Amino acid sequence: MIGEREVLSWVVLRLKQTRFVDQIVICSPNEPASEKLRAFSEREGVHLYIYKGDINDVTGRLTSAAIEFNASICIIASGDCPMISSGSIDRMVLSLKKETDAGSALFDTFDGKTQIHEGIIVSRRWLWERADALSDTPELREHHFPSFYCNVYPGKFKDVKIVRVVDKEIYYRLRHRISVDTVSDLDFLNRVYEELSVSGLDFNLANLIKLLQKTPELQKINNNVYRRGLYDKVTKILFYVHDDDDKAKPRLLRSLKKAEKSLTLIGAGINLLVSDNGASDMVKTKGFNVHYGKEDKLLKIYDSFRYDRLIIDTGDNYRIDEELIDEIKVRTNAEIIVVRELVTDD
Repeated sequence: MIGEREVLSWVVLRLKQTRFVDQIVICSPNEPASEKLRAFSEREGVHLYIYKGDINDVTGRLTSAAIEFNASICIIASGDCPMISSGSIDRMVLSLKKETDAGSALFDTFDGKTQIHEGIIVSRRWLWERADALSDTPELREHHFPSFYCNVYPGKFKDVKIVRVVDKEIYYRLRHRISVDTVSDLDFLNRVYEELSVSGLDFNLANLIKLLQKTPELQKINNNVYRRGLYDKVTKILFYVHDDDDKAKPRLLRSLKKAEKSLTLIGAGINLLVSDNGASDMVKTKGFNVHYGKEDKLLKIYDSFRYDRLIIDTGDNYRIDEELIDEIKVRTNAEIIVVRELVTDD
């Protein structure tokens, strides 16, 4: 949540405030968590498209949805970017409409400066289809058409005309993270929301920029968050927290703190396995994926999550199934760390 809305609800709201968006489609992978979006999409009055292909195939998912909904001009608005600007999207779409032979609209620099925007891409569908066809490695398929937008195959797109759009001056005044990938990012935007609300101002990108100019120390909240590159390997970490004794809560808090640090500093992919319903609720409030069960679930989780590191946080007297640990080592080649440090309630 940011204020009274979910992050995704803020994204939908910005899109509804545009002039040129005809349909809003949530493009989701085919996994159990996507079912939660059905009620959301009905409440928000938007479409939900669940892609039946590989859950990591982002280019295929987006291209398939664009074809399904017969899109001519396609707009990506990332679900983790609640501060997208409706007016900026309109300027890009209008510019592309005027240049009928152009394939995409991109933000241009202004006075030598780049803009603050994140999570917005505006293109014609034929460009998506070409980029999808040329995305021939896992890295290229897991992102928003990097075969074109990251200039991976420049020779394949040399005929594509690009419209360069100079946005309003205010969006070039500073650069700062405005997407939500970590708890720090969420804390930052909630603080911005609170500050703007107290001043009676709308929660939008222009007001965020003015606030940061006035109160630059707010940037420290999420200034150190790791920015992942296209070819950076994502370290996947699974925390198994034994939570069947009186030290369960402080042990879980310790693991959550380590998980947050791993996400912030190295951009790790994080999952937690807990056996208590109350514990799983605590994990969800921190924004991490949670599995419910005991250590016998570790191999099953590996089949879907493919973790590189397993951190088992357990009490001094808890006996770990050594045969299971040996099997995990053989099957997964994961680094296994057992934490038995004493932990206090504070």
